[in-house]
Amino acid sequence: MASGALAALRWLPEVLWGQGCSALIPVLAAAWIVCRGAGVARSRLATATTQLAGAALWLALAQPLEPRSPETFLLRGLFSMRSLAMWWALLGLFDAIAVARWWWCFPGTRAVQELEQTLRRGLLTIFVLALSGLVLGPLVQQWWQGRQPQPTSYELTDLSTAEAGFLLLLSTLSALWFAFLGAAIGSFLNVVAWRLPRHATVVRGGSHCPSCAHPIERRDNIPLWSWFRLRGRCRHCNTAISGRYPVIELITLGLFLLVYFRELISGGANLPLRKPYFNAGVVWILFYTKWELLGLALFHVWLLGVLLVWSLIDHDRQGIPLRSIAWVLVLTALMLGVMPAWQLVPWSFPWIIPNHPVAPLQVLGTPAIGLAAGLLTGLSVTLVWPRLTGESFSPGTRFNLAAAIALVGLGWGWQAVVPVYVLLWPTWFLFRSLCGRPFSAVATLALLILWHHLTWNQWPGWWRLLVGS
Repeated sequence: MASGALAALRWLPEVLWGQGCSALIPVLAAAWIVCRGAGVARSRLATATTQLAGAALWLALAQPLEPRSPETFLLRGLFSMRSLAMWWALLGLFDAIAVARWWWCFPGTRAVQELEQTLRRGLLTIFVLALSGLVLGPLVQQWWQGRQPQPTSYELTDLSTAEAGFLLLLSTLSALWFAFLGAAIGSFLNVVAWRLPRHATVVRGGSHCPSCAHPIERRDNIPLWSWFRLRGRCRHCNTAISGRYPVIELITLGLFLLVYFRELISGGANLPLRKPYFNAGVVWILFYTKWELLGLALFHVWLLGVLLVWSLIDHDRQGIPLRSIAWVLVLTALMLGVMPAWQLVPWSFPWIIPNHPVAPLQVLGTPAIGLAAGLLTGLSVTLVWPRLTGESFSPGTRFNLAAAIALVGLGWGWQAVVPVYVLLWPTWFLFRSLCGRPFSAVATLALLILWHHLTWNQWPGWWRLLVGS
C-alpha cells in the first residue's frame, strides 16, 4: 500500500503538468495497488487474470510510454512503470494461489465446476485469438500498408507498433511451445526414472497407476495440469500420486526455457570459442532456421535430461542400470562423431587454440579424452574423497556418480570436469546442511554442470589466464 501510494503521488504531477494521458496509466495502477492492499477486491479468478494480464501488457509497453527526459529520473526505480507492473504481477500471483487453494479444498462443488468451465473457455479463447493474430495480423497489416501513400524512398527505421506487437506474440507463442515440450518430456522422464531401476521397458507400454495398474487415460496425462486436476489422486483407486511428478515436469520445463533463452534465441551467447550470431531472436534463429544451433541446443537438452533422470534414480537410492549407462555413452559419442561441430572445446585447449575446420584427431581425441577424464575423476571422487573427509558413499551412489562425471567429460569436455570436481564436495556438503538430510550427489553434479553450461562462454578466458596464454 505504501509503495502504491508513493507511486501515485509521484506520478500525479506528471498527469497534470507533464506527460498527460501516458502518465495516467501508472496512477491508476498505483491506485489499484492501494485498493488491493486495503482489501477492496476479493481474490477471484477474474481479479488474478486481470492483474497478471495487466502486468504483462505494461511490461511490454513500459519502454515506449515511460518518460525519457533527464528531469524525470526520479520516476525510475520503485516508481517506474516496470516496478508497478511487477507489483501487479505479485498481487496477481497471490490471488491465483488463493483461488487454487480454494479450488483444491472444495472439489466437486458447483462453484468449482463453474470455475473450471470458465477457465477452459478462457484458455480456448486465448488460443484462438493468438492463432488469429498470427494468421490475420500480417494480412491486415499488408492491407493497411497498401492503402497508404507509398514513399519514393525508404530508410531503416524502428518497428511499427503493429510489427512489434506481432513479433511479441510470435516470441511468446514460441516460448510457450518450448515450455510445453519441456513439460511433456518431463512427464516421460518421470516414467523413465521409475522404470529403469526396475528393469522395465521404457519404449513399450503406456502409463499406468502403480497401485491399481489401471492405464492412465489421455485426459489424465496432460503435463502439470492433470495432477492438479485430479488433486494428486488416481481417478480409479483414489490412491495418492506423488507430488514429484509435477515438480519434475516443472523442472524440465525450466531446463528447456533456460536453454531456449540462453543458448538458442540468444544466438549461442553462452557457447565458448565462437561468436554468437549477430542477428538473434525468434525470427532469425527459428524461422530463418539456424540448424546447427538448434541441433546443438537439443543435444545439450539431451545431456541435461539424462543427468536429471540419473539424479532421480540416485535420489531414490537405487543404482543406474549398466546397460542404460552404456547406451547413453555410446549414443552421445556417436552424435559427437557425426557432428564434430558440437565439440566446442577441443582436448588441446587452452594450450593450442582450435582451428577450423575441425582436425580428424580432434574428432576422435576430444570425446575420448573427455570420457577418460570423467571416468578417472569419478573414481577419484568415489574412492579418495571418503577417506579424506570421512563421508562414505553407498556402492550405488559411487557407481551413479562415476557414470554422471563420465557423461560430463564426454559431453562438455575434460575442461568442464575440473571445476565440477573442485566444487562438487563443498556444494554437496552445503546442500546437505541446508536440507538437513543427505542430498543426491548426482543431483549436485547436475546443478553444477547446468551452472557451467549457462556461463560456458566465460570459462575460456579463465583457462587462458590460468595457463598464461
